Amino acid sequence: MQIYRKSVEVSDTEQAVSQLGDISNEYDHQLRNRTREILRDLEKNLILGVDAGNSFASASTYRTMKGIWRYITSNQQSAATFSESFLNAVVIKSAWDNGAQDLDFIVADANLKREIDNLADSRIRQTMDDETYKSEITLYESSYGRQQILPPNRWMPTNSLMVLASDRINVLPLDGMSFQQKPLATTGLATNGVVFGEYTAEIRNEAGLARANLT
Repeated sequence: MQIYRKSVEVSDTEQAVSQLGDISNEYDHQLRNRTREILRDLEKNLILGVDAGNSFASASTYRTMKGIWRYITSNQQSAATFSESFLNAVVIKSAWDNGAQDLDFIVADANLKREIDNLADSRIRQTMDDETYKSEITLYESSYGRQQILPPNRWMPTNSLMVLASDRINVLPLDGMSFQQKPLATTGLATNGVVFGEYTAEIRNEAGLARANLT
């Protein structure tokens, strides 16, 4: 379980003056910003988190959660160049060989997302109504099922992708510790608060998932 915490401090002066951007309440505005930051941090840890191995009783260092990329150890594939046969016959098949029947999405960094899009270079079309040039692949279908291709993920390692099953991946809070905000005691002429939560990643049957990167 990893604790996420962001503090908010807004002076009475900031609350009293008119803010640019049509902000009616600076404290609420800062709470929303800190919440976005926490969700960003959780997304990053879900992909790349490293398990520190510390117990609940550890007072010296923070507890951290392991991300999906490091959970997948059974099927780690690599190649010098990307191709459709590598994605299908090597990466996806390696998870299928370990019992996966529910692989339903692929997440990749920006480089490999473009490589996947380029698989359709012979079928790129320009629509007649709005002259939009379309070269994106959002769904990949093969003998091993259909996988939704997510938009490029900025937290993925360079030149990497993962083939995953949404039914076997969960982001779960500790009981009573889902994201929430709590007001704190004022200090001087300032309103204080905190946004916090405690979460972990649940990955089931990692042998039925796969990851890959270009070397």
